[in-house]
Amino acid sequence: MLFDLHLNIVFNDGSTSNLGKQKMCNDKKLIEDLGGPAKVAKLLGYDKHGGVQRVQNWTTRGIPPKVRLDHPDLFPMPSPTSKSAASGATN
Repeated sequence: MLFDLHLNIVFNDGSTSNLGKQKMCNDKKLIEDLGGPAKVAKLLGYDKHGGVQRVQNWTTRGIPPKVRLDHPDLFPMPSPTSKSAASGATN
């Protein structure tokens, strides 16, 4: 069980790459745009005390994928962009 926890932490830690840091900045902005951690916790139906702290943690850790999947209306999945699509290149 302990091994699973550590394995999960290793593979879900996006803070080691620039892409992970960018994702967390986007998640923080998304939470702010929705009205902040208290408002998002309320929208998700979380308990006021623990729910606000939970959402606040996402501003530094990122929004969990399961929450994104369960609430696509609030947290749209980021669309993957290729290098050629981003630069406007065509065939």
